[in-house]
Amino acid sequence: MKFALASDLYVDSYPDDQQIDWPLVRRWTGVDILVIGGNISGSPARTKREVLAAREAFDCVIFVEGDPEHQTGLQNPEDLETLRQFAALNDGVHYLDGGGRSTGRAHLGVWRRGLARAPGGAPGAAGEGGGRGSGGR
Repeated sequence: MKFALASDLYVDSYPDDQQIDWPLVRRWTGVDILVIGGNISGSPARTKREVLAAREAFDCVIFVEGDPEHQTGLQNPEDLETLRQFAALNDGVHYLDGGGRSTGRAHLGVWRRGLARAPGGAPGAAGEGGGRGSGGR
């Protein structure tokens, strides 16, 4: 299994409310799954909008919260629940919450380790260094 890994998007800082060209990312990487490893946006609404835009291009989008989400109020359990519900309501969208700051990264690490094994358990398969845009380290 190969996936693209993106993080530190900080879409709030893009000029003129621009969005990432996710269909171009999909074509360039040639994968069906995108993992967004946090730092999407400080706004729950903008985070959801960016995840949905990515989902239009990819078969599956997995995302975790990062520091900007926590620094701007997503520490609030209601906001985290909003992201959980958002993922549950959108086919192909999965939210990995760690229940607190920085634990999303730990969950992503578990996913990376779990997906980064070739048949027989050899490291370095898809998801970790499996080629251009396939996850990297």
